Amino acid sequence: MFKKVEKPPVVNPDKAPDNIIWVKPEVVAEVEFLEVTREMELRAPSFRGIRLDKPLKECTIDQLV
Repeated sequence: MFKKVEKPPVVNPDKAPDNIIWVKPEVVAEVEFLEVTREMELRAPSFRGIRLDKPLKECTIDQLV
């Protein structure tokens, strides 16, 4: 179902656990959060649901700042 990738598809992969398996992003999730930190991390993120109406390429962290 998911395609495994070698390169992490995230901004700060160094903070991830060592045993993580990275997969290719294929769906858009709506996430509510308080703010974006200077390190480009979401503060107090909360999953709201899947967005089937949004193309993946339109959703980047650059839109948040």
